[in-house]
Amino acid sequence: LDALCAQQPPPAGLADVLVQMYLDHGQDPVIRDYAVQHLAACYEQLVLQPGNQAAGQVVQAGLWQAVNEFNDGIGGTALLALTRLAQNYPGFDETKIAAQAVQLAQNPFASELNHITAYQVCAQLGETNALPLVLAAAQNGETTTVRLSAIGAIGRLGGPEQIPVLNGLLIEPD
Repeated sequence: LDALCAQQPPPAGLADVLVQMYLDHGQDPVIRDYAVQHLAACYEQLVLQPGNQAAGQVVQAGLWQAVNEFNDGIGGTALLALTRLAQNYPGFDETKIAAQAVQLAQNPFASELNHITAYQVCAQLGETNALPLVLAAAQNGETTTVRLSAIGAIGRLGGPEQIPVLNGLLIEPD
């Protein structure tokens, strides 16, 4: 997939194939996630070619569908791809991406990977509405990795008023 996405021009129909791979629940979840990862690279190659608006729309639609998957890492992968594309291309609404990241961070049924990624996307996009979520996760997250991600997000979203919380975390054994 790396080689296919790097081709100039990209193979005709590549965006459709990647979205089909993602949508095929008969595939291993790792393969589905891998296809979502490559949608951003595919989009970047497509925008270099005139007349690829339809394929670009296929990529966007696939990514927005993927952000709704919460029981594995696919939703987080899609959030990362959308965030990456929003920083470099018009047509990707950072406010909508941030809202989706907050929604994923709030979802009690979302996987650990999705929580970790959602906290980081919120931090990267400056989504201060996520601050109560990341504060709670830093103190009571389900795993050390989730807590570390939340602490990192506090570093980007918080201010001096969060220092007592962070100092309290310093004395914990983890």
